[in-house]
Parts: sequence; structure tokens; C-alpha cells
Amino acid sequence: MKSINTFLMLAVVLLFISPSLSFAEAEVKGNIINQTRVKNSVNMALGKESKANLGSVKVKNSKVKGMILNTTEGKNKINMAIGNDSKANLNSVDIENSEMDGVIVNTLKGKTLINAAIGEGSKANLGSVNMEGSKVKNGLIINMPNGKTGLNMAIGKGAKANQGSTNMEGSELKNG
Repeated sequence: MKSINTFLMLAVVLLFISPSLSFAEAEVKGNIINQTRVKNSVNMALGKESKANLGSVKVKNSKVKGMILNTTEGKNKINMAIGNDSKANLNSVDIENSEMDGVIVNTLKGKTLINAAIGEGSKANLGSVNMEGSKVKNGLIINMPNGKTGLNMAIGKGAKANQGSTNMEGSELKNG
């Protein structure tokens, strides 16, 4: 029992110190830069409306004019979201209902990467650019994942899994 409590305490502590950037209902003019170098990290969100981000940039209901740069290096990373509306991002750019005027660059370099979302509305992204209901104009999306031993799983009713991909669900990209 003591080892389970120790593990859960470690997971909670790591949850709050995981390097990620989040913007909600914001207007950003300039650059969003997230550079992460981690080793042996665990990031979990347990609960009904779980979300977990590790080495990620999350933008929701916002306007961004500039560049989003997300670069991550590291090894032995685990990212999990377990719950009814779970969502897990590992080394990803996640944009929801937002407008972007500029460039999105996402690079990943790592070893032994595991990303899992287990639950009813599960989604999991690993080294991906994920856009839902968003617009990118006068811009460019560059996604360059480079890793070894990557495992990406989504298990559940509405499960989705993206690894090293650009997903543009209900979104548009325009130049000019």
C-alpha cells in the first residue's frame, strides 16, 4: 500500500511540474516558444474530465499572430490521461477553436516514448499538430517528429490516436 501511495504522490507532483504552455481566451501577438528537455518523466491526469500535457503547447479560443515553436528532446517519457473525457498530448501542439496567423513548428527528438488515453472520449497525440475548429491563415505548419520506440494508443469508446501527424479536424489552412 505504501508503494502505491508513493507512486501516486510522484505522479501528482510530476503532473504539476510538467513543462507545457496553455493559452485560453487570449490574444497573443508575438511568438509562443516552448522548449523542453526532459528525462524519465511521467505525466498523468486521472479523473472524469482528464487532460494531460507534456512538452506541449495548448491554445484554446484564442487568436495568435506570430509563431508557435514547440521543440522537445528527451527519453523515457510516459503521458497518460485516464477518465471519461480523457485527452493526452505528448510533444504536441493542440489548437482548439482558435485563429492563427503565422507559422507552427513542432519538432520532437526522443527515445522510448509512450502516450496513452484510456477512457470514453479518449484522444492521444504524440509528436503531432492537432487542430480542431481552427483557422490558420498566411501560415505554414511544419511537424518533424524524430524518435525511437514510440508507442501511441487510444483505448475507449471514441478513441483516436495520432503519432507524428498533422490532424486538422474541422479546420482550414489558407495562404494569402
